[in-house]
Amino acid sequence: MILWDNFLKEQDSKLGKEIVDKWLRPLKVLDFNAGNLYLEAKNSFQLMWFEEHIREKVRLFFRNNNHRKINVHLTLSSDVKEKEKKNDFKTNTTSLLHFKSDNLDPLAILENFIPTQGSFFPYQIVKQIGQEPVDNPLYFYGMEGTGKSHLLMSIAQKLRENGKKIQYVRAETLTQHVISAFRCGQIDRLRKTYRAVDGLIIDDVDVLSKRTATQEELFHTFNAFHMSHRPIILAGKVAPSLLDGIEPRLISRFEWGLTLRLEKPTEEELKAILLKRCQLLQFKLTEEVESLLLTTFFHTKSLLRALDALILRSHLDCSALNKDRIYLSKALAERYLSELIEEENRRDLTPNKIVNHVANFYGIDADDILGKSQRKECVKPRQIAMYLCRMKLKLPYTKIGEVFKRDYTTAMTSIKQIEQRLEQKDRDLASSLNSILRDCS
Repeated sequence: MILWDNFLKEQDSKLGKEIVDKWLRPLKVLDFNAGNLYLEAKNSFQLMWFEEHIREKVRLFFRNNNHRKINVHLTLSSDVKEKEKKNDFKTNTTSLLHFKSDNLDPLAILENFIPTQGSFFPYQIVKQIGQEPVDNPLYFYGMEGTGKSHLLMSIAQKLRENGKKIQYVRAETLTQHVISAFRCGQIDRLRKTYRAVDGLIIDDVDVLSKRTATQEELFHTFNAFHMSHRPIILAGKVAPSLLDGIEPRLISRFEWGLTLRLEKPTEEELKAILLKRCQLLQFKLTEEVESLLLTTFFHTKSLLRALDALILRSHLDCSALNKDRIYLSKALAERYLSELIEEENRRDLTPNKIVNHVANFYGIDADDILGKSQRKECVKPRQIAMYLCRMKLKLPYTKIGEVFKRDYTTAMTSIKQIEQRLEQKDRDLASSLNSILRDCS
C-alpha cells in the first residue's frame, strides 16, 4: 500500500530508520481500502509499541488522497495470540483474566472523613452521591494529603453498599490492565470488564501522562459511561487544564462535569484528623507523642502513615506499653519512627528548596532568582518560585516579599500574573509547573 509506505518513510526522518525497520516495517498488511488498513503484528511487544508510540500519529496524520482519515486496525495473528495466551495462562492466569479493582481502605468511609475548610464543598457533594443527581464526571484535584483518595474510596464503598458494581483503580493499575490485555490479546475482555460496571472511579490520573494506549482506552470507556449516564469519578494533583501529557480530547471530557478542588489542611485540622484516626484505631497518644507527630509530619498522608507504623511497632513490642496499651514515651516513638522521620526531613519543603528546584529546572543559579536582575530569564522563574511559595506553603505576601527581598506588593503582583496565565490555559507554563511540582513532591 503506497500510502502506508509513504507514512513509514515520514517516520524514518522523525524516529530514525533503524527504529522503523525494527518496529513498523515488519507489520504485515492483511487488507486495505479507501478508509481502512488492516495490519498484523508478529508479537504483543510490537503491538504494544505501536499503540504507545504510533497510534496517535496515525490518528492525526494518516490520510488518503482525499484527505480523509484512514483507520488502522492492528491485531495479533491467531497463532501468536493463542501461543501467548497459553504462556500467560501458565504464569499469571488470574491477573490477566480478571481486571480487578484495587483494594479499598475499610476506614476510608465518609463517616470517618473530617471535612476541613479546604475540603468542605467536595465533602458536601460526595454526601449527595446516591441520593441526588450529581454532575458527571466528578473531578477532584489537590496536592498529596488533601483527602482525594479517602473521598474516592468512600464513594466506591457507599455505592457498593447500595448494590452497585463499582470499578475503583489507580491510574497505574489501569495502565497495567491495558498492557496485560494487549500482551495476551484480551483487549476485548478488558473493555467488557470495565464497561459492564455501574460506576468507574480512577485515582491519580496524572500517572497517565504520555501513556497513549491507556488514554485511548480510557477515552472510549469514558464515552461509553457518559452516554449511558453512569458515574465517572476521577482525581489528580492538578486541575484538568493543567494536566501534562494528557490528550486534549480527554482533558475536555474531564471538564464536562464538576471540578472540585481540595486544599491542604491547616495545623488544627491536621490535629483533628490525627485524633480521629487514633479514635478509630483505639490507640491513645500522650501529649508529647502527639506533638512529635504533628511537628514532624506536615502532610496528612505521611502523618497517618507514621501513626500506623507507630501502632504496629509498639504493639509488636509489648514491653514498650503498659497492660492497657495507653502509654508510649516520646523516646520510644522516635526510635520506632526513626527512618520515617529522616525521610520526612529530607522531603520537608521550604522556600529555599522551592527556589533551588525552580533554579535547577531553568538552569540558572538560585542567586539569580533572589537577586535584583530584571532579565527575562530571571523574572519568570522568580515569579514561579513566588507562586509556588504561596500555593505550596501558604505563605502570606509579606513573608514571600521577605524571602525574595522585595516589597509585598511586588510579590502579590508576580503571583497574580502567574495565576492569570494559568487561567488563560498557558500550557507551556502549566507543563513547567507540573515538572517542578513533581521534583518538589
